[in-house]
Amino acid sequence: MGPAPLRPARCRGAPAGASVPTQVLLSPDDPWLQNAVGDICARFCHENGAALAFPGSGRLLSTDLATLRRIPTTIALATGPEKLGSSRAGARAGWCNQLVTDTSTAQGLLGAGT
Repeated sequence: MGPAPLRPARCRGAPAGASVPTQVLLSPDDPWLQNAVGDICARFCHENGAALAFPGSGRLLSTDLATLRRIPTTIALATGPEKLGSSRAGARAGWCNQLVTDTSTAQGLLGAGT
C-alpha cells in the first residue's frame, strides 16, 4: 500500500479585522490604523513593511519584528484577497521567508510583481 494521496491544506490565519489588538485594545477609527495593511504577530505594518507603533504596543507580549528577521525560517499562513497587503509587506520587510497560501492569493502576489 502506497502513501495516502495529498489533499489541499485548509490553513487559515485570522480574518481581516479579527486581530485581538484591533478588537479589544483599539478602535478601527484610530487615525494611525488607517495606514496599516495588516499585522504579523499582532505587530501592525505599513504596506512598505515598516512597523507601526500604536498606543500600548510597548506592553504587547509578542515576538518583536526584529527577532523575526533573525529566525532562519519563518512561515506565514495567509489566504484570500484581504491578506495580499500584509503578505506583501511581510515579505518586503523580511519578516517571513516562506508562505503557505491558496492559488488565488499566490496569483495575486505574483501578479503584483512581488
